[in-house]
Amino acid sequence: MATRLESGRILLNEVELRGFYGSCVVDLETGCWNWTGPPNAQGYGLFYFRLDDKPKQLPAYVVAYNHFVGAVPVGKELGHYNLSDETADKCAFYEHVRPVTHTENMAEAYGHAPGFCK
Repeated sequence: MATRLESGRILLNEVELRGFYGSCVVDLETGCWNWTGPPNAQGYGLFYFRLDDKPKQLPAYVVAYNHFVGAVPVGKELGHYNLSDETADKCAFYEHVRPVTHTENMAEAYGHAPGFCK
């Protein structure tokens, strides 16, 4: 069962981490961890695990960020950057997301932010 730290960070246990990696295929060209598991309604990879003895599901990139980097700061969400929509919805690599405001995330998603490649 995953553990939530006081900081809000979620750490997967060894079995869950193996399951997570088992649903990723690394794209050697882009470095993306392409999710092969089930998607959510928006097409992003969805990871199922247990937290506080209850079933939990989160987008795979959110789980990876929490496990490898830390909790998403309050008032922020994770935005993929420099990835096309086709690539972003499959990518679970924590280095391909960063905390941004919702406004920034939508600007990037629609190609209105500087440096965003569409």
